[in-house]
Amino acid sequence: MQQAKPSFSFWFTLSLLQFQHQVTGIKVVDGDVNVTMGEDAVLQCKLTDTSDEVTQITWQRKNSAHEDNFLIYESESGAKPLNEFGKRVQFIGDGDKNANIILQNTILSDEGGYVCIFTVFPSGPYSTDIQLTVRVTPVIKVFTEDPPEVGSGESTVATCIAACGKPAATITWKTSLAEQRIENNSFLHENGTTTTQSQLLAIPVKSMHQQEVFCIVEHPTLKHPEIISHKLNIYYSPSVDVRAAEKPPGSLLLQCEADANPPATYSWSKENQSLATSNKMNIERSGQYLLEMTPDINGLYFCESRNPYGTASGTIYLHISSSREQYGVLIAGIILILIALAVVLFFVWRQRGEQTGSVQFRRNRQDTGGTESDSMTQGRDQGREDVDSV
Repeated sequence: MQQAKPSFSFWFTLSLLQFQHQVTGIKVVDGDVNVTMGEDAVLQCKLTDTSDEVTQITWQRKNSAHEDNFLIYESESGAKPLNEFGKRVQFIGDGDKNANIILQNTILSDEGGYVCIFTVFPSGPYSTDIQLTVRVTPVIKVFTEDPPEVGSGESTVATCIAACGKPAATITWKTSLAEQRIENNSFLHENGTTTTQSQLLAIPVKSMHQQEVFCIVEHPTLKHPEIISHKLNIYYSPSVDVRAAEKPPGSLLLQCEADANPPATYSWSKENQSLATSNKMNIERSGQYLLEMTPDINGLYFCESRNPYGTASGTIYLHISSSREQYGVLIAGIILILIALAVVLFFVWRQRGEQTGSVQFRRNRQDTGGTESDSMTQGRDQGREDVDSV
């Protein structure tokens, strides 16, 4: 039986398989790219494992239904942009096996798929897909939109917002509040960005006012967590302290101080009668009232402080004698008389002491002289007895 000879189609198929086997080692190396909006994005594309000639390099951008060529490179003419988008692209490859490009000053709409195509002779075109992700740094803000009032129950004491970030930011709080609660919400925008909002809730008390809390925001575009400090703003009604201080010459300053938030305004009255003044606005702002030292200064004075959350008042009673200067002179005279009397008594006592000392001295001398005479007499008598005995 005669053996059948292979047909032409068989040899063609065999040759094609051999050719495909020779080019299967050729590949295009790429890598997906993440970039922060506003920065430059480097899209890498390299052809490997072939010595065939590259005749053309084409870059495409994927849209919803098709690909748009935006840049082409040919060895004779170099890189050429094909549309407005291509004008933002810089070709930085060598035009042979390297087709890297830089997309400058990226914007959010640059995100998407890109195609890098090598046209190789004689083996044909080779391509790869690259995904570009554009990240957006959120705008961070901490505030107290509506300051809560003491006694109002659980309220939002601070709000932290990381607006229009991509991807969504993560928000946490660091505080020294005894009790607190946190509520987080996220809102996705049409352009793909997300706003994250975190509310710090607590029961407001007076001691919280001006207390510092910290909002901590984490996001892939931030090298380190963003920490924003915020001082709490708590509203409360006034409490009053009233005092007086003498301001020479001949005046007295009444001072009314209120601890209040928002700041209080002040008014002064005397025994339920408003005090006339030419500087009313200054009194309302500072709480200070200056009085002249006149005979009618005495009486009961009232200070009232007020803010939208309450009213507080304080009193001070003034009684200044009109003859207090005379009393001062009289007291000074009495003190001087007492001092003079003490000096006189001191000298009298000293003189008497000296006289007493002189009398005692004379008496001592007389006693001493008598003693000496007796001794001498006894000596003479003893001498006579000695002579007689001899």
